[in-house]
Order: sequence, then C-alpha cells, then structure tokens
Amino acid sequence: MQRYEGFWEYKTLGYVTLLDKYVTEFSRANGLKTTTPGNGNMQKFNTELKKIKPSVGDDLHKRVMNIADNIFSKKREPNFPEKYEYTMNATNGDIVKIINLAAADFKRIKDLRDAIAHGDALEMTDSDYDRTPVIVAKIALLLTYWAFIDFGLEPNDFMDCLTRNHNQLRRQADPDFVHLARVTNPDKFFTISQAEFDKISGIQNFILGACFTENIQGGLEYSEKHAETCRKWWKNPSKKTGHIHAHKDIFSVQEESLKIVYDAYVECGENRLSCSPLYIFTAS
Repeated sequence: MQRYEGFWEYKTLGYVTLLDKYVTEFSRANGLKTTTPGNGNMQKFNTELKKIKPSVGDDLHKRVMNIADNIFSKKREPNFPEKYEYTMNATNGDIVKIINLAAADFKRIKDLRDAIAHGDALEMTDSDYDRTPVIVAKIALLLTYWAFIDFGLEPNDFMDCLTRNHNQLRRQADPDFVHLARVTNPDKFFTISQAEFDKISGIQNFILGACFTENIQGGLEYSEKHAETCRKWWKNPSKKTGHIHAHKDIFSVQEESLKIVYDAYVECGENRLSCSPLYIFTAS
C-alpha cells in the first residue's frame, strides 16, 4: 500500500479498510465485548424490587439486579470507533503521542471512507484536501508500528527507524518530532527558568548564538557575551571554513569548558525553542 500510486480516494479507502480490519482482529483476539444496557424496564424493576416486604438484603438485591441486567441487556458487535479506541488504548502511549492521530482526524477519515464506499458525493473543503493525505500517512505509520510489534520487535525499534531522515513516512505523516526526540534523546532537552526563556524569546537570530553558561546548581543562564562572539563569527566573511573546532576557532576557550549539543531544545513548561547547536559553557 505504501507504494500505491493512483486516485487518492482509493488509497484512502484502502488504508482505512486495513485499519478497520486490524482493529477488528485485535479487539476480537483480546475479547472486547460490548453490550447495550437494558431499557427503562431495568429502572422500573429496581424500583419495584425495593418495594418488596420484607425488604431484600443488599447482597441479594445486587445479585438479582445483575441477573436482570444480563437478561435485559443485548450483546452486540463493537463498531469501528469502539474497536479503534480499544486498540489505541492498548498501544504504547509514547507511540500514540508521536503519531498524533487526533480524534477529529479519525472521525474525518472514517466519514470520508464511508462516503467513498457508499458512492456518496464527497463534501470536502480545501483544508480537507490538504489534511487527508497527512491523515492517511498517519494511519500507514500506525499500521507499520503494529506490524513491528506483531513481528516481535519493540517500540524502540520503530522509533529508531522514525528518527532517520530518509524515512518516507516520517516526511508525510507529520509526527510529533518533539516527543520523538524527548523519548529517544532525553538528554537533548534542557529546562530553563521563565525569566531566561522570556529573555531569549525576544532575541532576534537567537539560533545563531544559542549560548548558555552552567551555574553551580547545574542551571542554564543565557550568555550574551558568548552569544555576541558567536554571531560576530558567523557574520565574518573571512571566517575559517571546513572542519571547525568551536572552542578554539569561535570562542577561544579550553575544549573541556565547552559542551556542544546538536538538535537540542531549551524549554520552560510547555514552551520550547530548538537549538542546533546549543553551546553550554562550564566552569571547568
């Protein structure tokens, strides 16, 4: 399916049908049961049971109500959304966050699948046309993950593949790269204070001089001095090219006093900025 080239409607129909089939098999294999609660007669029965004299004890009352519920309730096959939700709840939480297939996306693609399957006219906006290929790619990514697990691989194996830039689904599915990085490389995330975050948020071209000093407590503080040195170096037309030793060629400091982190994030609460590279100056 990933190599399919043709009308987008058939690709959408194909992938959503595969999704439906997979969650059906998974929920059946894991014993998902669905019942429709008894109608208003259950409430009437409960009321009449309480009127019996002498009164029925709590334990007997509960047992009788359970029997009545089993009689009045109707067994039914779970529908597609219920099976999908059940399977997603059983899926690794980090993977769910990374793929980031929202509930609204699922409803949109299910409604679209139903319309295509029934031959109904498609009611779509421009944003639907833009979003649909992304949703289909997310479904393909989700099915690929489940295939990994069914073949005996681990979530980390899947995430390792997803970190590779040449991965086609990585480009198409628009996964949550921040959460992927947080799970696979947690040491690339650095927490700073609100004051420090507010300071760097207002700096133009911050990424050209993402320089911080590490204080005694291990916290990071933005270094205007080192950042200015870095920006001047970048703007210097006669700067050294080729293999650069940042500690020597840019900052003129001892190698052991500078830590360089690529593809890093500095964050405060839910707010973050990406930095590549991030320069951290230590007292050593």
